[in-house]
Parts: sequence; C-alpha cells; structure tokens
Amino acid sequence: MTKEEQFEYNEKAFKIKAGTFYHAKHFSHREFACKCCFKEAMDVAFIMFLDALRDKINAPLLVSSGWRCKSHNEAVGGAVNSYHLKGMAADIYSPFVSCTKIDETARKMGFGGVKHYKEQGFVHVDIGPKRTW
Repeated sequence: MTKEEQFEYNEKAFKIKAGTFYHAKHFSHREFACKCCFKEAMDVAFIMFLDALRDKINAPLLVSSGWRCKSHNEAVGGAVNSYHLKGMAADIYSPFVSCTKIDETARKMGFGGVKHYKEQGFVHVDIGPKRTW
C-alpha cells in the first residue's frame, strides 16, 4: 500500500473502541471537522447511518457542517444541546440529488432529526430521537 493509500485508509477509520475501527465507505474525518478548531469527534453509529444513506441515494453527499465545538456551535446559532456537539449530526447536500429526495430518504431510513433548510440548500440529519422543528 502506498503512503497515499494508507493515508486515505486511515482517514476513513472511525474508532469504535480501543483497537476496533469502522472504515467508512464514503466519508473521511476531515469532512466532519469543525470549521473553527478543525477537531472532529464523530459518533460511529452516525457515520454508519450516513454511509447507508449515501448508498440508498446512490450519489455523493457533501458535508457542510459536521462536528462542532461549543464556540462554533454558538457562533452559528446552533441549539444548546445540538447533536452536532455530540458528533451525531451533519448538514448535507448533493450536487446530483435534490434536498427533497435526501430529506424523504433519511426519514424513511429512520434518522431521528431531519430538516430541509430550503433557503440554505442543505438537509440536517441526526440520530437523536424523532422530532420536528
């Protein structure tokens, strides 16, 4: 394996517990990094759900916001208990599939929080309890 291949392999490895990793099919750590501090602490179950959504949609999903530190969450007006803070949420879109289709598919798959922000052009998905806002 070349250095580049090893880097890409490591970028897609999300830690489940000591010595155990889930290798994401479609996403890497840097896609979920906080825009403020560049840290990332995504929940593995969420990454698995997002990989499944990507497979179901059959088109690339781009992450506009993943994990957030507390100060970045406050700066963007995020909820105090936002699932972004827990690594259990992302704001996503696709250049090839409508946000309406992403929204509908995520709901059918059982994502807890799903909201289509039409004016901003993205869909928030999380694995918290089912709710609307």
